[in-house]
Parts: sequence; C-alpha cells; structure tokens
Amino acid sequence: MSTQYGFYIDSSRCTGCKTCELACKDFKNLSPEVNFRRIYEYAGGDWTEQDGVYTQNVFAYYLSISCNHCDDPACAKDYIVVMDNFTVC
Repeated sequence: MSTQYGFYIDSSRCTGCKTCELACKDFKNLSPEVNFRRIYEYAGGDWTEQDGVYTQNVFAYYLSISCNHCDDPACAKDYIVVMDNFTVC
C-alpha cells in the first residue's frame, strides 16, 4: 500500500475559481463528468433600503474537497502544496 496524504487548504484564500478541480482532471486524464475534487459554494445575503440608501450584506464562502486517493499526487511533486517533512501538506 502506498502512502496517502491529506490536504490542508487555507479556505480564506479560495476564490472558487475551480482551477484545482481542472488540474486534477488534467493530470489524471479524467472525463468532464468525473469530479475527484469538488468546490462547494455557500452564498447568501441581501440588499436593504433605508432612507433611499441601499446597503448589502452579501457573502460567499468556498470549500475545496478532495478525494485524497492519489497514489502519486502531482500537487506534491510540483510543489503546488507545501509539504512539512512529508507529514502535512
């Protein structure tokens, strides 16, 4: 059995661009409908009017989820992720 690594992702830096999703598909040569990595979006809020002035409390959060099943992860070889003595990435 090969060593499996987990991902530590700083969600505050995620913009929901889904580039990580595409990179995984490209590296593994996957078809468009297969998603080993998924980006979830949680958004909400609204606009309020008070005395003719509109203010908003709109927000969006993104969460990048991976399958963690790569035997030979490209992100570790290409240093897309930072490894801490190969125990935490």
